[in-house]
Parts: sequence; structure tokens; C-alpha cells
Amino acid sequence: MPVHAAPFDRKALGPRIIDLRNRLGWTQRTLARQTGLRPAQLSKIERSRKLPQLEETVRIAQALHVGLDELVFGRVPRPEMLLLLREIDALGSPEEIAGLSRILQLLLLGYKAAGGRP
Repeated sequence: MPVHAAPFDRKALGPRIIDLRNRLGWTQRTLARQTGLRPAQLSKIERSRKLPQLEETVRIAQALHVGLDELVFGRVPRPEMLLLLREIDALGSPEEIAGLSRILQLLLLGYKAAGGRP
């Protein structure tokens, strides 16, 4: 089954990092320190001169307290989804989370098979 990924706008990532950093009231140097990046590296990323590696992107997202989906694609999770994710995370054991994940996958497959109707 093909996966349809959201388009990635590499020129939007840098400005998005700047916006999120400014919301926290951080300087570029502060974010660089939080991520372990050199300020010059971060500057290139923010000016869209350099695309960060996956590990760098994860560290930036963690430092800015956002998910990768929000950082990379600009999609902000809905509040009810955040609540659901927190409840799932509180389940604890990896087995419980994996079981719930499988149930959700099956429900989604059934939903799609029904033409997207509940």
C-alpha cells in the first residue's frame, strides 16, 4: 500500500525554527547550546543554507519542545490528539503501547475499507 507523504518545503524549515525559537525567547546561541550544534551550523539551518541531518532535526525539535511533524511540516497536533497521546504514553509498558498501536492500525484499515466513513 503506497504511503502518501506530505510535501516537504525545505525553505520553510529554517523560518519555522526561528519562529519557534523566538516564541521561547531564545537567542540562536541558546538554541545552539541546547542542541549541541555550533552557532554557525544553526545559522545555516535557519537561513535554509543547510538541511539538518535527522539526528540534528530530532535534537532541535526536542529543544524547542515540539514534535517532528510540527517542526518539519508545520502541522500542529489538535489539543484532543495531544491529550490522547499523553494517555497512550501513560500506559507504560511497551507491550501495552504496541497492542494499542495494532488495534488502531486495524481500526484505520477498516475505516479506509469503508470508504472513510465511520
